[in-house]
Amino acid sequence: MGMDLIGADISYNWHGWAYLISKLNEWGVDTCEFRGCNDGDPISKETCIAVGNAIEQHLDEFDDVQRRFLEPHIDKWRTCDGCEQW
Repeated sequence: MGMDLIGADISYNWHGWAYLISKLNEWGVDTCEFRGCNDGDPISKETCIAVGNAIEQHLDEFDDVQRRFLEPHIDKWRTCDGCEQW
């Protein structure tokens, strides 16, 4: 079980979700829409685009395994019209 982002077709386990949020905060991305539970709360299209851009800009900070996992998510974050956290 973890966080499924419906509308973006992305899933993270709880550790990965918390790690992504911590990195986004470190990079200055507003994560106020992100939740610690999967209750269907939305993440706006604008925030999704910011997340995709931030991941792309900071890919070199990840190890090879993390980079291979996250790289396909860049376009999913940027091209969704927002998503729901389930």
